[in-house]
Amino acid sequence: MTLVADRITVYRGDRRVLDDFSLTAEPGSMTAIVGPNGAGKSTLLGVLSGDLAPKHGLVMVGGHDVRDMSPRDAANVRSYLPQQHPSGLEYTVRTVVGFGRYAVGSPDDPVVDEAMERVGVDDLAERRFRDLSGGEQRRVSIARILAQTTPVVLMDEPTDSLDLGHADLVMNAASIDAATGSTVLVTSHDLNIAARHAD
Repeated sequence: MTLVADRITVYRGDRRVLDDFSLTAEPGSMTAIVGPNGAGKSTLLGVLSGDLAPKHGLVMVGGHDVRDMSPRDAANVRSYLPQQHPSGLEYTVRTVVGFGRYAVGSPDDPVVDEAMERVGVDDLAERRFRDLSGGEQRRVSIARILAQTTPVVLMDEPTDSLDLGHADLVMNAASIDAATGSTVLVTSHDLNIAARHAD
């Protein structure tokens, strides 16, 4: 499913964070948006996901304006990993990953187990999310996004707080989604990670 951002402009207070920005991302591709902290990468993904309204411009997913979609319809076409994630959840890892299936299927779907295995958190399935390290919580959040199985995948700094081995594991999982037809966009400040995995 093609994702198009057309002439996006976003202000944060008086500061123009994005200025007349356009982008087209095609199915079967993994696009990395790179830049230093504070460059506007997270703002861009917030706009692409439909969570943040731009001052000007629009975002189309599969030919539809993302802001006109109901939450359920949006959850069926795009998954979004924000840079920040909740850290105090009382739920088990399996339950948190299962949250990704609520809008698109059953939280008991085998896809949940597959997503946990893809990012190496299957051995943590019965542990409480709140008791995990920051890197483990990040991988669980990524498994939740992968379990959603949407045609468009947006991940903001997915390798943040991960060691090199787990960063490669996560980026390989995203690359596989792209290779099987998804439109994948990731942000990163790590040029090496982007160069190794993105188109």
